Amino acid sequence: MTQVLTPTLTPHPKPGFQLGVNMVLPALAWVFACIIAAFVLVLSVAGLAVYEDGLSAWDGLSGVLALIPASLFVAFFVAIMTILPWPLLVMTLKLLRLHRGFGDMAFGALMGAGLIEMMSEPLAKGAPAVALAFALAGAVGGLTYWFAVGRPK
Repeated sequence: MTQVLTPTLTPHPKPGFQLGVNMVLPALAWVFACIIAAFVLVLSVAGLAVYEDGLSAWDGLSGVLALIPASLFVAFFVAIMTILPWPLLVMTLKLLRLHRGFGDMAFGALMGAGLIEMMSEPLAKGAPAVALAFALAGAVGGLTYWFAVGRPK
């Protein structure tokens, strides 16, 4: 009795297409993570302003609407500051075979707090809330990257 092999009906992507997906998807996920991290950072700084100055820090609806362009402006700087360290951290996570969800979040928090410490030394000046805000934004950005890239193991 002979066995007949039938071809599968699933298309096989071309190697060039797969290479494009492997390069474009992480880049788009990184841009999305930068935007989300910047939004979290702007919200946390706005929350700190409301906490210190009371509700007079908001100008009503114009204060709320100002969060969107401010977030995009901050996202540009977040992208500039993370364009080199983030791929290196992702490669480190892969080499160490750490759990990617927690690792992306932890490395994002470390990178956020580390970058603000390098730029303005808020802990030395007695402003730990600023470093915490950047660490929170980095953690959310790292988690967003992990979700956007497809939750790799």
